[in-house]
Amino acid sequence: MLGDPSLIRPLSNHFCNSCNRIRLTADGKLKPCLHSDLKIDIKTPLRAGEDIRPYIEQAIGKKPKRHYLLEGQQTSTCMNTIGG
Repeated sequence: MLGDPSLIRPLSNHFCNSCNRIRLTADGKLKPCLHSDLKIDIKTPLRAGEDIRPYIEQAIGKKPKRHYLLEGQQTSTCMNTIGG
């Protein structure tokens, strides 16, 4: 549906600067940005009994101010491996 308001359109709506989301992948990595290949492992420190708060704070601190999709940046991660 073309006019569906529930779809997020990052190319026409530049909302990166106000995005407050990080994603946890099924393999235990945090993605600060859906359109980035940056991943921060939290599974390993969690299994070692470490406090994962610093890793979460690191992920939040690495959130980009904007995406570069119009400049050709693409993530090598398939969306279906990230989860929803």
